[in-house]
Amino acid sequence: MSRTKPKKTGTRKTAATARRDKRLRQETFRLRLRVVFLCLMILMVMGGAFAVFLTIESRAVIAEKIYQASAEAGFSLKTVSVEGRVYADASTILNAIGIEEGQPLLAFDPDAAHKALEKLSWIKSAQVERRWPDTVYVNLVERQPLALWQRIKNYR
Repeated sequence: MSRTKPKKTGTRKTAATARRDKRLRQETFRLRLRVVFLCLMILMVMGGAFAVFLTIESRAVIAEKIYQASAEAGFSLKTVSVEGRVYADASTILNAIGIEEGQPLLAFDPDAAHKALEKLSWIKSAQVERRWPDTVYVNLVERQPLALWQRIKNYR
């Protein structure tokens, strides 16, 4: 009798199962990779927002420390020199400038003072400067009065 090899059964099914398992593993890997990537993106956004928050908070603290150190080094206001004032009130000008004696000169903003001065009714133009180590210089050009007030007696 001749012997024949037994017939292999299910070879196709086994190959199909192997391909399906491989495809499922790849899809699972891709899904996990997407989840990890999404988590990393969320963490990066949250970290960036936290860093911006800390930066904003620490800028104010650092600026205040720098202002205080400059004031202790002698760069604080002692004199406000104003030239060109004739009609405008001195206290109004000082209030518009917004600086007090002893304030750190680094904390003073000449641009803001310039804009505030030019909003006053008598002031046509203003120039504001910090003059180191302890002076704020203000040069004003005032508007000229256009009317002359007269009292006429017995007008008829």
